[in-house]
Amino acid sequence: MHEGTITAASAGNGQGTEITFQLPCEAELPALTQAAATQPAGKHVRILIVEDNLDAAESLRTLLELSGYDVTVAFTGLSGVEAARTVRPDIVLCDIGLPEMDGFAVARALRHTPETAAARLIAVTGYAANDDRRQTREAGFDVHLVKPVDPEVLLGHLAA
Repeated sequence: MHEGTITAASAGNGQGTEITFQLPCEAELPALTQAAATQPAGKHVRILIVEDNLDAAESLRTLLELSGYDVTVAFTGLSGVEAARTVRPDIVLCDIGLPEMDGFAVARALRHTPETAAARLIAVTGYAANDDRRQTREAGFDVHLVKPVDPEVLLGHLAA
């Protein structure tokens, strides 16, 4: 998934094993402060983040608020659906592996609720298999992004 390699080598029985992991790295990651505000001028865009990992949720909130978005966070699937009915978000960023109600069920619930049926649903998940992508489409997600998400890629999808 990260385009790396793993090798294992041993000098023989009883000699131990050497495992080597190699991952490519970028020369320099873009600073978040370089990300231009992508919110369309004059438009108030509401985003709901549904994420059970507190650090991931708060990092996303910070990035999006710095980019000019109005952000609400929910930490379970059920509280995400409840928040969506109140907030009526334009965009929902939703993890798949959530307590109480997984992200697939959240997407189906939002698609079947008149107040949220037209929201743009973006899965932000560690699930990266082709079957996971198929399930997100079937549940009603518009986009499937795999964690860790490049901030520029995310902001590009929000601006679309």
